[in-house]
Formats: sequence, structure tokens, C-alpha cells
Amino acid sequence: MRANRLLMAIGLIVIGASCGSLPHSQSARRYVEIPEDDLTRSKFYLLDRREVQRELGLRTGQMTALADAFNTPYERIPGLGEWRAKYQGLPQEEKRRQKSQYMESRDTISSEWLESQLAEILSEKQKNRLDALLLQMKGPRAIVSIPGVTGRLGLTPEQSSKIQSIIRECHDDLAPFYQRYGHNMLQTSRRSQTMKESEKEQDALVVITTEILKSQDESILAVLTKAQGDQWHAMQGPLLRVSWPETAGFYVPFHSLEKASNQASVSPHY
Repeated sequence: MRANRLLMAIGLIVIGASCGSLPHSQSARRYVEIPEDDLTRSKFYLLDRREVQRELGLRTGQMTALADAFNTPYERIPGLGEWRAKYQGLPQEEKRRQKSQYMESRDTISSEWLESQLAEILSEKQKNRLDALLLQMKGPRAIVSIPGVTGRLGLTPEQSSKIQSIIRECHDDLAPFYQRYGHNMLQTSRRSQTMKESEKEQDALVVITTEILKSQDESILAVLTKAQGDQWHAMQGPLLRVSWPETAGFYVPFHSLEKASNQASVSPHY
């Protein structure tokens, strides 16, 4: 299966470089995603999209509150300023030793606070629908990456192990393409390339990684029983097509209050 995926990817370099549009999903599935495993920030990526705002019926006040929460500086997040000051006061050598622990603790404190803000800003019905859309956004990988999903589906240890193996294999396949994509994003273009050529290469890389991830999704779903597959689809709720800025790997949601509204008028129905 892995060899087939890689051969398919190589063939898609030619196809993707000449195609006029990138592949789209009929759901909220996002194939170009940075960071991949940050579930809390992924919710804000969803909430930044016009289709999700309409689906949830977010009011203007809610949009403003969401943008304010997401854009809150680290030093203003309760508990984080004190933790950062303590870390900055350490000797240089100790800071180097504790850097990874500091980063992990910083992200944990930040995520927990952002989750508390979502709980205050959104209604229970909005939160439930957002959780369902998060499953759509992450795809079948969410079965083992989002807490509680494995239990709700009743996966056996053997099924969970098989899915984890599929994910690891896919990660190995994707690594060189992600490395190349990230390099393109940072350097924009090589001297030997025109801007148009660089953009075409970037689009082709997105096509390749998307097809590999689609193959991963299919392989994971094949591990489920029919009853588990039906339950998985029910947990996602009605599919909502979301138009992601697919080539903007470093796109940041709620960049400003104006960005938060997406210049869209939404009326509450939740």
C-alpha cells in the first residue's frame, strides 16, 4: 500500500502542476494543517471560517469575544505570565535544559484557558456542533487522536493498533513532501523559478499530500466494522463543506477583529 501511495504521489506531481484547481472535500476536512494535533486551536480555525460561523449562527458579540480570546497575549493568560517569569529567571544552562518542558507547559496552560473561553462564549448546542465539525476537520485520524472517540466507537486494542500503524506509515510517506512544502512557504521561490512556477509547485505538493491523506482516511475506515463506521459518520453530524485556504499552511485565524467577522453577516439560529 505504501509503495502504491508513493508511486501515485510521484505521478500527481505532473498532474498537480498542470491542474487548474486543488482537490476539495465535501466536509470540513482540512488536508493542509499546521499544527495538526492542537485540538483547541483547530476549533478556532473552524470558528474563523464563514461557513462555520453561519452554521453555528454566531452573533457579532460572540465573534468579537472569540477574536479577543484567540489574540490574547501569552502574558495576559492567567497563570502563564507567572510561569514565563519563573522560566526567564532561570540560569541560561537551566533554561536550555527545561525549554521543552516550558514549551509543553505553556501550550497546556494556553489551551486550557482557551477551552474555558469557548465554554463561556458558545452555547451548549454550538459547542456540540463545533465538536462534530472538529471530527470532520480531522478526518478518521481523529478516531485515535481525539480523546474519547475510540471508546465511543468501541474499538478493540487490535483495531487501535492497526490504525496507529496506518498513521505512522502515512506520516513517513508525507515527511519529504511536508519538508518541501514548508521550505517553499518560507523561501517563496528559488532563484531558478519564477513566482508562477513556485506557486504551481506548491499547489502540486498540496495535491500530493491531500491524496496521501485521502488514502490514509480510507485505510482507517476499512478497519472499522459496519456498525462502527455508521457510528463514526453519525458522530460527525451533517457534513458541512468548508472552504479552507489550502495553500496557506501558515494562515492564522482571527488575525484581527475585521478578519474575525470574515466580513459576513450571520444570524443566530442556535
